[in-house]
Amino acid sequence: MNKQPTRLSKIFGSGPFGLAISIILFFVANWLNKRIDLPLLSNNRFLLNSIFLVSILMTLAVIIWSVKSLPTADRGGLCDAGTDGSRLGKKIRGDHQVREAELLTGYIKGELKKFA
Repeated sequence: MNKQPTRLSKIFGSGPFGLAISIILFFVANWLNKRIDLPLLSNNRFLLNSIFLVSILMTLAVIIWSVKSLPTADRGGLCDAGTDGSRLGKKIRGDHQVREAELLTGYIKGELKKFA
């Protein structure tokens, strides 16, 4: 009973849903800012504009990287198993890589038990 992704969901993924949540959070933050009346972070406009520009550039870099790293044709069909990687590993990677991942997972679990 696997639901196959539509063509639009392969292209956009969770983008529209994330955009809606971001817009809602923006309005909530704006409303809270008016209610609480927070002080300014800085009066230096150049500093604030520089931080804003760097943030925009980093966001664009992440978006471009994510679109280039996973072509549209491959979206939506890569993950078909849980976090154990049982079916996923054998479908996408070779068996030796699955075994390496299992060994690494066991090692990490053993190291975590030392701290518990």
